[in-house]
Amino acid sequence: MTAGVGFPGAYASQPGNSGSVGLHIGYVYNCVAAWLSVTQVTISAGAVRSDDNTEDIVVPALLTVAITATGANGRNIDTVEQANKWYAVCVIKNPSTGAVAGFLINEDNLGAFTFPAGYIKKRRIGWIRNNNSSNLRKGAYIGSGVSRKWMYDVERTEMLALSGGSAIVFTDVPLAQFVPPNQIGVEIAGVYDPFGTSFVDFRPNGSTINDPVFFTYQSTAAESFQLEMYTDSSRIIEYACFNGADTVDIYVMAFYDELDS
Repeated sequence: MTAGVGFPGAYASQPGNSGSVGLHIGYVYNCVAAWLSVTQVTISAGAVRSDDNTEDIVVPALLTVAITATGANGRNIDTVEQANKWYAVCVIKNPSTGAVAGFLINEDNLGAFTFPAGYIKKRRIGWIRNNNSSNLRKGAYIGSGVSRKWMYDVERTEMLALSGGSAIVFTDVPLAQFVPPNQIGVEIAGVYDPFGTSFVDFRPNGSTINDPVFFTYQSTAAESFQLEMYTDSSRIIEYACFNGADTVDIYVMAFYDELDS
């Protein structure tokens, strides 16, 4: 490995590493996505290795990407702008000219989408949700490497996943509008109001553990809670109250994003 190719922690790939010599496979430095407006995101300067491990993509300065536009620094042309959809935030490159841009790809088109003319290399560096009002849901990423956390910055009512839940058997709570495709880490918060001395349990969908480690215990009064946990691949968690007179509200605060997935 050859150290010192111009970016922190970077080294040169070797021949036979199924890619040309450059940043090592999976490399990500900065290129942090952030909400700018209900129609725009920004991508900070940085460098990444393309997802096919053949090209370095260096972003020299802040990019601004608009979901209302198409092409470079816009969205893919395969669908009109759609509400209630996740958009992959990507950096793309035209190897012939060296041009670099931001790009938003609708979750439905990830397997087959149209690049802007001349651009053939990409790397996903985040996700953003176009909410039911067709406004990009506000928030920002924490972290500059492959593992990042998106913290929401919106009204609590928009992040309500369960209101007044009182099921006494484990029951699904879908989180697909709060956690993007291919990600499972989530941070939730809420209020648990027990009937007398009681408790509520949480577990990933599909788990068979009847007494899971994710729980909040409360004796006689309503109390708030916050916890990190994971979902299944369908982005569903389960909850169960000990007493049918208990109630629980669940809000989503953040999701965790692994940029190699």
